[in-house]
Amino acid sequence: MAVNEELLKKIALAGEISGPDLIGQVPRKSGTYVDFYGLGAMIQSGYIAANTEPGTPFGRTTRESAALLCQISLTPGESFFYGEVPWDAWDAGPVAFFITGAGVLKLEELDAKRSAKRQKRMDYVISALVAVLAAALTSTAAHLYALDRESLDKQVAPKARAES
Repeated sequence: MAVNEELLKKIALAGEISGPDLIGQVPRKSGTYVDFYGLGAMIQSGYIAANTEPGTPFGRTTRESAALLCQISLTPGESFFYGEVPWDAWDAGPVAFFITGAGVLKLEELDAKRSAKRQKRMDYVISALVAVLAAALTSTAAHLYALDRESLDKQVAPKARAES
């Protein structure tokens, strides 16, 4: 499941966010309850909870949570079909959403993964730089040794005598 990390962060920073404000954060592509499947999945996964009656989940399934979220997005007089039944605008009173302990842990997990990726990338860069530096130093040392050896050979080489 893809977790909308930015949305989780916004909820975590706000502490609590009203239903309409949360709905406003969801990109609307199809204009139906299908747009809310991602958010509904985060609710069903336990990352986000609503201030519903204790022990009452915000929808029994991801699909139902998405439909309830779509219901909150409607203005009075609007409706949509869910399971061949028309659903009207939300009238069950104000609803607020907040991040749960599982949501906070998920944010920490995502942050740790991002940090690990960054560290791995940095390790590769440093390894490559060390390899290039080692190659350059080895090449320079070999070249200097060859020049020094050549100059020594010229100085020490015996001179040929002309035999009579």
